[in-house]
Amino acid sequence: MLRPGSGRSVERPIRHGRALLLRGVRTLRGGPLDQTPKNRGRRRAEGPHPGVPGLILYAITDRRLAFSEEGLLGQASRLLRSGVDWLQIREKDLPDGALCAVLGALRFEALRFETRLLVNGRPDLALAAGASGVHLPASGLPTDEVRRLCPPPMFVVRSCHSVKEVRTAADLGADAVTLGPVFDTPSKRAFGAPLGLGTLEEACRAVSIPVLAIGGVGIPDIPRIRAAGAAGLAAIRLFAETPNPSATVADIRRQCPDGPPAPPGPRIF
Repeated sequence: MLRPGSGRSVERPIRHGRALLLRGVRTLRGGPLDQTPKNRGRRRAEGPHPGVPGLILYAITDRRLAFSEEGLLGQASRLLRSGVDWLQIREKDLPDGALCAVLGALRFEALRFETRLLVNGRPDLALAAGASGVHLPASGLPTDEVRRLCPPPMFVVRSCHSVKEVRTAADLGADAVTLGPVFDTPSKRAFGAPLGLGTLEEACRAVSIPVLAIGGVGIPDIPRIRAAGAAGLAAIRLFAETPNPSATVADIRRQCPDGPPAPPGPRIF
């Protein structure tokens, strides 16, 4: 675990995780490690936003919303099959062993569907289980330290709640950020008033890494967040509350036919 004062070594899971990633690089299309662009300091020059080539759909689990007896694994599997691009396992109260087992069980399904499999806040477990990377909460581990432990092709996403946080995350090596809440949503009211589309646009202009809108974003809002420069959207309920997330994803793709997503770097796991 990467917790201060824990006294537990993370070297073994890190070595194991890196071995899994290197094996994936050799067997998957997408190119070798040295094709991954460097992230540090990836700010955008001032000027008009050049646009984003594809819409990234980022689903986030919540096993409390799982249907009937499917549980977390069933929910995550359903989301992987739906056609989302990234999937975050966000179950902060699960014991380490259970969380690692879930990630391990999903890894090959994520590989099959070419979906980035991310774990919330735990780079050690992401490495140990062979996941794609980690999603860091705003109050989580420092981005640059996680980047050092998890070099490419590991993927590092950071939650941000201001333009300043977005700039800092990009400077410290994050591959992408979520920014929100953009609109009002009950689960994000603790972070204050919604940021709005103006702040989203400012953040998208400030950096070259993907900025994904989160917080109250529904399908009718997608044209507006895209116009602001967002690379995509992240959501829990939009995908997890429906028994047929594949239909939701298909509906979004029909309404936004702007090509497949193009996140930086090779798609690994």
